[in-house]
Amino acid sequence: MAFAMPLVVPKSRSVNLAGQVGTRETLGAEIRAQSKADLHNMLVGIAREDTEQQERMGNPPQLVEVDNRTNKPLDQASRKVVVLFGTLLARAAMRMVETELRNAITRSTVARSGRLSSASSWQWRYIPAGGVARVVSSSSPPQTFSRGDKLVLVPVDVPYATAVNRAVANSGGLKKTATRTRQDIKSAERLGRSHVASRLGFLAAATRAVRRRSEFKQFAVMVEFTKTHAVAGEVYSHGTGVITIRPRFRQVRV
Repeated sequence: MAFAMPLVVPKSRSVNLAGQVGTRETLGAEIRAQSKADLHNMLVGIAREDTEQQERMGNPPQLVEVDNRTNKPLDQASRKVVVLFGTLLARAAMRMVETELRNAITRSTVARSGRLSSASSWQWRYIPAGGVARVVSSSSPPQTFSRGDKLVLVPVDVPYATAVNRAVANSGGLKKTATRTRQDIKSAERLGRSHVASRLGFLAAATRAVRRRSEFKQFAVMVEFTKTHAVAGEVYSHGTGVITIRPRFRQVRV
């Protein structure tokens, strides 16, 4: 693996002193600029070489992140390049959501029929950018998962799931402790507390557990409520609660 490392600073510089022309060695003084150029060339070269190799194998990149931005050109890389191939991480995120959701439901509810925590009661739907949704699973994920695509976990044949999720949040059965707004902080200080406890439904508890994992930082994992695509017989007036995974889009500020 070799990449061209062009010299970007002159080895010497002409100096004119009272009509006398000479040269001055400048390479040592300019080594920082040269090192930055070398790092850039290595980053771009490795990324391109690996991408071309994967493409020849029929495995095109799904997400390219340059210096923590997904719309920054590769040629402008200065610190880091992340290229995701295939759907391995997406499948792992789907499985972790399933596990954390089942654990949160078990911790916060009393099982009767057991349907709410059953894997068969939750269904993944893959929604490609500008396309039509189709059913997938963590054992059979979509072949591609790139910018604009979504994976949505929907409760199936349990129209009360969202209402129970809301009841769990209201009951405080699941909580997280975190510093909130300035007003919340002042209220907490008056009560002699340093933090404010926030109540969670089992949907939010599951997404929070996944977001804490650094390996999934290229994905946005969130709870959404939809009236337009509410499940049949939905009993919650604000629509059906779902968990959505999508590739994260980070813009460059100019």
